[in-house]
Amino acid sequence: AAEDWQRFRYLAPKGYQGALDLAFKAPGPQVLTGGAPGLEGQALYARIQPQVPDRESSVGTGRALFLLDTSLSEEGVRRALAGEMLLKVLEQDPSISEYAVLLFDVRPRWLHAKAYRKNTPEARAETATELGKVYLEGATHFAGVLDEVEREASWIDGEQPATRFLLSDGLITWGNDKVEALLASHPSALKGRWLTYRFGDVAVNGALFAALSRESAGQTVNVLSA
Repeated sequence: AAEDWQRFRYLAPKGYQGALDLAFKAPGPQVLTGGAPGLEGQALYARIQPQVPDRESSVGTGRALFLLDTSLSEEGVRRALAGEMLLKVLEQDPSISEYAVLLFDVRPRWLHAKAYRKNTPEARAETATELGKVYLEGATHFAGVLDEVEREASWIDGEQPATRFLLSDGLITWGNDKVEALLASHPSALKGRWLTYRFGDVAVNGALFAALSRESAGQTVNVLSA
């Protein structure tokens, strides 16, 4: 093996031809091999931890649109964490200049007025107070959310599309639940980047999260403390 590289070779099981060659640059992965019930030959497990440099984005968030699920499915750990996440993002991202909060269950409704609020300590305090008054009801109607974003696109996106923060498990329990059809029929809603959140191992609509990330160059953020 070349210097600073680790090589692993695994031969095919008896009766088969070929081999699996893996090469990793040191320090390399954690590798386990061995037999497994019902499996001929060896089983391989490798855990790879790449070194990814920290880089600050040169583009700030600007305007933020928070879409907060207030359906009954959010009862429990997600309800508390979603509200905390919203306020933490506003507090810790100084590049967010303005924000708006859209609540949704079977219908969408705005936490404040249909307008952006400056991201100031005073505005965040008011938002925290209003969030404490929100009660959960009904089902999750995601098509209704997209409809509302499309209707209000003129001020939501304006000169530059707002970043969308989806605080929901994305599990659609009312209306159209076909992900590809939903997104195809709401092109304006996809103008801004979508960020979705998964808290711990709580089930989410993986197909919806993946499609939103793919279509808007967004991502799913995994929050481990749940």
